[in-house]
Amino acid sequence: MAYDSLFDHAQLGLQLKATACPPPTDEIITFPLPVKNYHDLRRPQVIPRILVVFQMPVDVDQWLDHQIEEYLSTRRCGYYLNLFGAPDIPNDDNKTVYLPRTNVLTVNSLTTLMEQASRGELNV
Repeated sequence: MAYDSLFDHAQLGLQLKATACPPPTDEIITFPLPVKNYHDLRRPQVIPRILVVFQMPVDVDQWLDHQIEEYLSTRRCGYYLNLFGAPDIPNDDNKTVYLPRTNVLTVNSLTTLMEQASRGELNV
């Protein structure tokens, strides 16, 4: 895979969150993010950071499937959001963020995000 990179060793920070809920039915997923995390993700950083929210089944027993040292898989999926440059807010508790369901965290989307990070495009 060839792409133009500004940096040889690109890094991308992930703020991981999870919520147990029924499967989404809308095109947007809402998530109450603590304001401290919101501010951390919206400010410029040396290493760009994105939010990843995993939507887990309501039944805890269905969250993960694993075989020690062979595999670990999650049920349902995670969605990502780049909050860099989002506006300041005067709230002390939570900020509801909106994650498009098209932003599914997959191998391809993570590869694209890493390519963008390598070109310095996530903090613009």
